[in-house]
Amino acid sequence: MSSRIVFAVIFLLGAIFQTITIILLLRGNDHYILKVMKRPLAIGFYLIFAVILYYLALRFLLAG
Repeated sequence: MSSRIVFAVIFLLGAIFQTITIILLLRGNDHYILKVMKRPLAIGFYLIFAVILYYLALRFLLAG
């Protein structure tokens, strides 16, 4: 297994967990980030982070 596939899987798992965090925040669950920022801002922060992780996963998977 090449290192780029390993990195792609790691980034993909991170993005999936960030997406789960976004869903939980949308459902109203408490999260430690809410002590620092408001819920809509936290959702935006995690959304941007998840998109970056999805991008990196796809970049490592499609890199030739």
